[in-house]
Amino acid sequence: MDIFFDSERFSRLYNCTSYRVDDVPFEQRQNVPVGISMLAIFFIFSSLHAICLYAMLKFVAQSSAYKVMFLMGVGHICSLFVTALLTGLFSLCGIVFCSAPSLNFFAGSTALFCWSLTTSLSVLLAFERCVEQTLPNLAKSLFQECRIWGWCLAIFAYSLYYGFFTIPLTFSGITANWQFDPHVGYLEDSSANGQNLYWNNVDAIHTIVVAVLLPSLYLLFVVMFSLKLTQIKKLPMAESKHRKSVFLQVFILSFVLTIFSINYTLLNFVPVPDLMISVNMYLWLIILSMLTNNGQKQRQLKISICEVLDQQNGQSANKLTEDSHEERSNNSRLKNHKLPIRRIRSSRAVVSLHRRWMVERVAVKPTLAMESLYQPTRSR
Repeated sequence: MDIFFDSERFSRLYNCTSYRVDDVPFEQRQNVPVGISMLAIFFIFSSLHAICLYAMLKFVAQSSAYKVMFLMGVGHICSLFVTALLTGLFSLCGIVFCSAPSLNFFAGSTALFCWSLTTSLSVLLAFERCVEQTLPNLAKSLFQECRIWGWCLAIFAYSLYYGFFTIPLTFSGITANWQFDPHVGYLEDSSANGQNLYWNNVDAIHTIVVAVLLPSLYLLFVVMFSLKLTQIKKLPMAESKHRKSVFLQVFILSFVLTIFSINYTLLNFVPVPDLMISVNMYLWLIILSMLTNNGQKQRQLKISICEVLDQQNGQSANKLTEDSHEERSNNSRLKNHKLPIRRIRSSRAVVSLHRRWMVERVAVKPTLAMESLYQPTRSR
């Protein structure tokens, strides 16, 4: 960030007036297979990460390891926006640094920030696992409850410095990758007085430390875990499976990250073909997908989805029950309303019958009277 606002240093390192972007043909700057594959990776992995983070959210309070892994997942999603989405778009559009200097600069800084955040959290996770295996009481005093957030906050501050106050990465469509030299393919000499102008000391030291610390910590972790394996076997089945699952997922994630760190360190010191650089970039994306390919996270995701479906089904059932109760009450009201109508109808029928009877009676009486008139009177 300080380089971007230091106009003299920025113009010296990132000057685009000495060449034109079109000096390299568009066909050599565009890489359609990489672009399409990166966009597909972004949409698939970002969706899976978001769903898995939602499933993990309810388990964050259970363990400090889950807290760290949750933050790693957030860092992975942020990294996907740069290493997958922007890489895909830049590859399709044939973007180099001088095509969009400001966007390229800040995207590279964000990529370094995400790299520092996720790898540092991985080291913290390995350290926390080792301390918990060797000294459980010390682990409680260092990482229990809100103390783990203090460690994460320190890592976040360090990653901000790493990403935004050092030499950033820049993208070049010629190599379809991110590197520190912004003029790859245009200017061959990027050194002054025998020193590389774009050498990032913080990045080199950080990558070497990660490549050394992670295997060392997990070697210690494996030893301690093997020694305590007999104790774990004596635990209840559920607790034993839980501890073994946490160990396995953390070990696989950090092991792959260690391989990538060693490979990334060699790329900074040894010239390699562009294909090797692309392979390393895809390896990094595979690491980002490790969170979604975890079996325990998939089970947690299934449980969360089932809970959501059960909740929705419960709401539907409650709604159906309420509707049935309402329908029954309406029917009872209708029955109550129909009773007076029936009574009225019955009373009307009685009245009509009475009227008919009265008419018949009146009609009969005159007939009897007429008959009496025509009958011969008895002589007295």
